[in-house]
Amino acid sequence: MDFAVYCGSKYVHVCSIRTEFGQNVAREYLKFFEFERMSLDEGLRQFLSCFMLTGESQERERIMAHFSDRYFMANPDLFPNAGIYTTLHTQEPHFNISRGKFSLG
Repeated sequence: MDFAVYCGSKYVHVCSIRTEFGQNVAREYLKFFEFERMSLDEGLRQFLSCFMLTGESQERERIMAHFSDRYFMANPDLFPNAGIYTTLHTQEPHFNISRGKFSLG
């Protein structure tokens, strides 16, 4: 984690670039974070404590997507499906889920 704090501001811009190199740097950088058994807000606070999230909203979204992927990999049993919660924002019937399936348990 110390390395992540030290180098965070150096890597955040590269991680937000939509290239294969940027994706690889982001994946490797996030391996320094141990999100296992952490609540979502604890993990997010730890992640964002390493650098200032600046830039355009698209760059911020890419950084947060990398965080989401890593957090989900570290806590696979926390959410039954990584994309399930985005289904609440669609009106298409085949994407809607029941209230019981949405429960976090």
